[in-house]
Amino acid sequence: MFELGPGTFLSILSVVVGGTLLFFLRARHIERMAMIHEGIPLHDPERKRSSRFLSIKIGLFMCGIGLGLFMGFVCEHILHFGGFELYPALMFFCGGAGLVLAYFFEIRQEESMPQSNIHNVVEHEKELF
Repeated sequence: MFELGPGTFLSILSVVVGGTLLFFLRARHIERMAMIHEGIPLHDPERKRSSRFLSIKIGLFMCGIGLGLFMGFVCEHILHFGGFELYPALMFFCGGAGLVLAYFFEIRQEESMPQSNIHNVVEHEKELF
């Protein structure tokens, strides 16, 4: 039967990631062109507000991937359980768990922030642009 080696796996992964990135950039370009055509400013403060916690999301995602790699190492070398397939599965699972944790952190921070403060931040960002 056909065995999937590391080179084949990485090649397929590169093509999938590259295609996804190309699709994302193309969709973003089309969206920005539509915004220009409709007269919507590109530096809308309401859109920037959603990326306020981006560093926390990226940090927790990377911590989750690192935890997944560590758990895969422990399972393979100490518990003698699993193999090559275990690493990506645990990386995706723990990375996703990190993003869910970041989502709950973001919701908690927005709830603790007074509503008038959020409105003031949006008004201040409107003045900047």
